[in-house]
Amino acid sequence: MAKVCLPMTVYEYVEKVLERSPAARNSDLVCLAEVWREMTGKTVFYIYEFVDLPSFASIERAKRIIQNTEGRYKKDPEVEEMTKEQEKNYLRDMGYHAEDSGQLNFLQKE
Repeated sequence: MAKVCLPMTVYEYVEKVLERSPAARNSDLVCLAEVWREMTGKTVFYIYEFVDLPSFASIERAKRIIQNTEGRYKKDPEVEEMTKEQEKNYLRDMGYHAEDSGQLNFLQKE
């Protein structure tokens, strides 16, 4: 298979997808699928094709920059709240606790 030639950067593909797809704003996996579809026009891939496509981490990183650093194309408020709650529960289950300031203390376990 020929290597995919990107006319845009990964960041630009993610930005385009987030602009038009509210579902991609709420889900990293939907964003990944939409970016790959935007790049290739395909919805089904052979395993060897993944080598030529941007990684999940690259797409996720671009999405985080756009949503968290730049503050654009944010998740729905309900999804954002659910995500924060899941993160808090995960950290609690791992033995970490939140201090009164709302900052997590990763050095002390309960």
